[in-house]
Amino acid sequence: GERLAFARRKPTGRGYDFDDAGWEWAATRLGDAQRGCDVVVVDELGLLEAEGGGHLAALLELSGRPGRARLLLAAVREEGLEPVTAALGDAAIQIEAPLSAEAIEETIDRMAPLFESSDS
Repeated sequence: GERLAFARRKPTGRGYDFDDAGWEWAATRLGDAQRGCDVVVVDELGLLEAEGGGHLAALLELSGRPGRARLLLAAVREEGLEPVTAALGDAAIQIEAPLSAEAIEETIDRMAPLFESSDS
């Protein structure tokens, strides 16, 4: 239910002007979600993240730490896919939509080890 000015269209040309407080707010929410959830969904990563900015720094800082979400699921625009995947390294699994039933099964099989108990 929170509202925060995050971005405004530039008065001339293309693109947006972003508010630094908006990025800080988003990074805090991502951190809170990572501590309290098994899966965090981010919609979406794009050009800013492809250039190393946007939400990418907060996501990289949070990934792989103990007590964090086991899975980060992010929608990534095509133009940002290669650099975002490179930044995430081996942790990245590319899934293209629409998914067939076989692709869904394969994806579930690849993610299952993330949720298996260490006791089994």
